[in-house]
Amino acid sequence: MRWWDNLSVTNKWLVGSTAALCLWLASGMIFKDAAPVAVAPGLPEVQTTLVTAEDYQRIVKVSGFTEAEQKATVAAQTAGRIQAMPAVRGMDVKAGDVLLELDPADRVLKLNSAKAEVARTGKLLKAGRALAKEGYTAGITLAERESNHQRAQEALAAAELDMQYTRLTAPFDGVVEDLMVTVGDFVSVGTPVIKLVNRSNVLLVGNVAQADRDVLQPGVTVSATLLNGTTVPAALRA
Repeated sequence: MRWWDNLSVTNKWLVGSTAALCLWLASGMIFKDAAPVAVAPGLPEVQTTLVTAEDYQRIVKVSGFTEAEQKATVAAQTAGRIQAMPAVRGMDVKAGDVLLELDPADRVLKLNSAKAEVARTGKLLKAGRALAKEGYTAGITLAERESNHQRAQEALAAAELDMQYTRLTAPFDGVVEDLMVTVGDFVSVGTPVIKLVNRSNVLLVGNVAQADRDVLQPGVTVSATLLNGTTVPAALRA
């Protein structure tokens, strides 16, 4: 390129400047559609991602334990010595099944005596009423005979109930969870003897954090996973 070599230094600088200006103008025409990005000095560049809204289901996990909804500690209703215990720990029972029997001791004698007294006072009352209709009076008034017969009936009812209490029965269908006495033990009224539970309805008991109280309201349907891996549906209670 002789023409370039023949140029002076000043002319070479002018040609170079002109060429650079042309290239700069050309670049503006070529990339005129590109949006300029202003980056503040000293700020790091960031990368963004488009996020779309999705439904969110809040899951609350609570640990707890199972508990029978219906359970009872059966207690003796009369005093006596245990002579038989048909109940065995873990045994299924139906309502009314005999769990324990006490020695009736002299209860049979008392019951027979009460029956005889009812019969005796009943005859006296019947005779007194017949005499009253005929207009006769006796040494014992009719009102006294009626009172004596009523007391005899009440004594008989008490003797029958006491005899009934010597046979302790299951109050509901369930399972014998624990035996607290054994044959030969003497029990008094109110002595706990047997624990009974009904496992047909089970409660799942757990403590809920205060932050989750607004979500776990009574009546909400939940699922529970037992220790054996079985998942069962349940409804919340307060």
